[in-house]
Amino acid sequence: MCDYAQAEFRLDVTPKDSKSTIREHLITIWEQTGFMPAELDLTPPSPTISYLLQFFYELCQSRQIGMTVNPLSFTEIDAWMRLSERPLEWWEIEVIKRLDVIWLKVQNE
Repeated sequence: MCDYAQAEFRLDVTPKDSKSTIREHLITIWEQTGFMPAELDLTPPSPTISYLLQFFYELCQSRQIGMTVNPLSFTEIDAWMRLSERPLEWWEIEVIKRLDVIWLKVQNE
């Protein structure tokens, strides 16, 4: 799941001096050539855990941004769980926090 998420996060990066994400550039190449770039050919994680990636994306909408992009806090996760009425197990929170570390790393590359 972490490798898949990292590849997905990298596709959503907008390179300097560009208005499009890497994913958008690669889709354009695919449309023009008929050949799908390998970077787009990702095997999604098992549905038994892929819901956590969707939860992560929902949580990202509440991310605090100041001088830098901040990691998701346990307070934000707790508020999201209460408001969405989706109680998570501790291991699920750990997976979301791990996804956040990967996301932040990709943003800072």
